[in-house]
Amino acid sequence: MDYSVFFYNIVLHASVMAIFLTIFFFFVAARQEKVIVNNQIDIVLDSIIGNSIAPLDEKTKQKIKDKITKALEKNKGSLKNADAKVDKENRSIFVKAIGFTGIIAAVGLISLIVSVIYFKWETKDLKYLFTSAFITLLFVAITETVFLYLIPSNFISVNSNEIKKKLVDKLL
Repeated sequence: MDYSVFFYNIVLHASVMAIFLTIFFFFVAARQEKVIVNNQIDIVLDSIIGNSIAPLDEKTKQKIKDKITKALEKNKGSLKNADAKVDKENRSIFVKAIGFTGIIAAVGLISLIVSVIYFKWETKDLKYLFTSAFITLLFVAITETVFLYLIPSNFISVNSNEIKKKLVDKLL
């Protein structure tokens, strides 16, 4: 095998992986991470409500609910501002990631065209490069997807007792 094909194979694989992982993060992993975080929040809230608030009488529960509602209403504007700030930052990061992906794709494509012309690659070289990159991409896509949905989705990273302790410390 020609060394130019070997070295471009490395460049192609690195480019394909960078592009795939960027796309995978924004369109799959970010959504799944949001589900994971919401599930973790539900676990903590179930623990706090089930163990701390549920045994209280209805009058006390209503007082707590009213105070929380009043505090949230009081801070509604700042919460909306915080949400807007997060959305703006996320959009900015997404645009930068698209730019990064575009640069990687352009460099990969330009280097491919230059290599084909300069090194006079044959069709079999291109077939080897694209087949190799596709197989690697397929393997990484399956691995990333299976890992994301099996490991982090089922791993409980929050300690509800620690959160309850911190909540009580902040309230008192």
